[in-house]
Amino acid sequence: MVYENKLYPEECRKQAALVARKVYCHLGSYEDSLTYALGAGELFNTEDSKNQYVGTIIAMGPRSSARRSSTSGRRSTTAPPWR
Repeated sequence: MVYENKLYPEECRKQAALVARKVYCHLGSYEDSLTYALGAGELFNTEDSKNQYVGTIIAMGPRSSARRSSTSGRRSTTAPPWR
């Protein structure tokens, strides 16, 4: 994947992470989506919280953090708050 390959320029890697974030969100893999959203850095516009993808990732952040501390590496596929 482009995001993980250090041979690509950082800007390309961030753009790839932004695309991957949306793909994983559609697939219901919200933990992965959150990871890629964070990897996209400033390209992930948190100001647009009315956008369903942005809102989902922002809402999943605190839950994901709490879940990671209480589970042993299992990924969650909990439905997003907008469903």
